[in-house]
This record gives sequence, C-alpha cells and structure tokens, in this order.
Amino acid sequence: MRIGVLGGTFNPIHLAHLQMAKAARDALSLDRVLLMVAADPPHKRVAGAVAGEHRLCMVQLAAAGAEGIEASDLELNRNGRSYTFDTLMQLKALEPNAEFFWIVGSDMLLDLPTWHRAGELLQLASIIAVPRAGQSGNDRGAAAYLRETFGTTVHLLGSAVDPISSTEVRDRVREGRPVEHLVHPAVSQYFHEKGLYFPPDIDAIRAKLFKALSPRRYRHTMGVVRQAAV
Repeated sequence: MRIGVLGGTFNPIHLAHLQMAKAARDALSLDRVLLMVAADPPHKRVAGAVAGEHRLCMVQLAAAGAEGIEASDLELNRNGRSYTFDTLMQLKALEPNAEFFWIVGSDMLLDLPTWHRAGELLQLASIIAVPRAGQSGNDRGAAAYLRETFGTTVHLLGSAVDPISSTEVRDRVREGRPVEHLVHPAVSQYFHEKGLYFPPDIDAIRAKLFKALSPRRYRHTMGVVRQAAV
C-alpha cells in the first residue's frame, strides 16, 4: 500500500489542493491520498478561528468522487499541536506495512529541516514536491540538499498546479468577488451557507435569513448569493 498525505488547515480547501493530490497520486501510483486536516498547526493560527469540523466538511465535499483521495480527521481527533512527525508515527502504527509519501508545495522544501523532529521525520516518509505555476526558486537544489543531508527520498514533480491560496479565497468572499474558479462548487456553497468568510455585517444578514427561511429556501437563497458574485 502506497499512501500519500497532504496536510493543511484547508481554510478553505481550493482547487490547487486537489490538483496537488491528483498529481502526486498519478505520478507515484499512490493507492490513497489522505487530505489531513490540521487541528492546531504549530507554525500558524487558523485564520478566523474556523472550526475543524467546518474545514473537514469542506474537504469531504471537495474529495467526493475523486478516486483514491479522501479526507482524514486523524489530527482533529488528537489533542494538542498537529506535528507532522506525530501524524506519521500514528499513521505507521495504523498501517505498518504501508509506504508513506508526504506531499508539499516545492516552495516548502527548504522549510522542512525546521519542522519538529525533522531528522526523524524525513526518515519516515518520502517527500513529493509539487511546484506552483509562476513559482521561482531553486527546487532542484533544495531537493538535493534534503537528499544529501538527511538521506531523504524526494520526488520533484514536473507539472505545476495553479497558484491559488486559501487567503485569496477568503479575501474574495469577504469582498463579494467570485470564487467559483478557485474552489469546488460544493465547497463554495458550504461556506456561503455557513457564512464562514463573510464580514460581520453581511454575516448578520445571513443569520437573519437562516432564521427566517425554510432550509430549502435558505439553501436556494445562498446559492443565488454565490451566483451573484460570478
């Protein structure tokens, strides 16, 4: 069993995340790719304090129908900081015969040595590095450094994914701009219905609609809000 893991806060998950997962799956013939939803990442706070249950739901919606790609709540169910080392140790205990591949954007390669227990971490899994379109950097040099310094197997993919960020998605929703080209439609519908990235005044109106309308009418109304931004 060959298992890839793509970790992140997924706040929200966007199309480039799915592109990364699919590119890694296809290039390395992975049997499964886990989209690992972080609970309390050590290197950054979850913007807007969006609850893990919401971020997990969005990942599940985005992964639905994508062969071999699935959401994982392993870190959400573990108390404390979401260290990659601990996650891989837990995964290895659950799947002792599996070969693991940790998937990152290639711009993260030089950051890996700063991660918690990096020397041990880089022995637990091979690294799959996926570049982003328009990204500049010495990816080959960074991969060579990891191989030479830690003996890590690094697979640097040749195909790049779209340069999308979750920050861009959140900003566009807050400003009432379209995001349909950046996220899965079901994900967009979800965070519009929940008002996850709305400014407070707009979310107050959404909350009133939620109370006033039937579930069916509310869902339809928020779908209209989505389309109005397109």
